[in-house]
Amino acid sequence: MRRNRVVFFGIPKQRTDFEDHVMVEKMLYEELGLNIWVKKTFGVKSGMNSGNQNPPLIAEFWHNVVKSIILNKSTRYNLQDLPTNNRFHGVSVAPDLSFKERHKYKALKQIMINRNIELQTSGSTGEKWIN
Repeated sequence: MRRNRVVFFGIPKQRTDFEDHVMVEKMLYEELGLNIWVKKTFGVKSGMNSGNQNPPLIAEFWHNVVKSIILNKSTRYNLQDLPTNNRFHGVSVAPDLSFKERHKYKALKQIMINRNIELQTSGSTGEKWIN
């Protein structure tokens, strides 16, 4: 179920789904200090991936609360703040959204960008639409 899933971008690809599963749990525990059990993982076969890029990896958890913990801003910041010599450096995480939800989000983000441009051109300082 999508409500218990997140998508990891940039995780080094392993040989099997089980190794991907272990890799996600290891990253969450060793690098982020989260003792979380992963229900299952699977790769996304997308035509958008070039051969030199790691494909996105979807991880499903046992509870929706875990998804909230992983998508928390502090967890995302800790993931972004990993040292450059760390094998998980450059990994990012996003909610698993359907095609329709992704397009709705992109449309809302474009509205936000346009409104921020309007605020800047009107001379308003200190105000900003946030995402």
